[in-house]
Amino acid sequence: FLSIEAEGLIRDASYRFVVDGLDIGTAVARSGFLHIRLTSDGSSGHLLPPSLRPVVNVKRVEVLDAGGLLILQGDFRN
Repeated sequence: FLSIEAEGLIRDASYRFVVDGLDIGTAVARSGFLHIRLTSDGSSGHLLPPSLRPVVNVKRVEVLDAGGLLILQGDFRN
């Protein structure tokens, strides 16, 4: 599974998640915090796209605001 958490965000604002250049969805920052979890079988409610499996190969995670501005990023290069 892939789990992404962010805090210190604008309350009730919408944010988009991009993983290795692939838009994987949006979430609303309730109380300035958000969490999204993706699984290979969709049991979390969010399906991890086949192109991102296995998750250990993920290289970059980005969180963008509604205007497309990069808010947070993580680089996970081997």
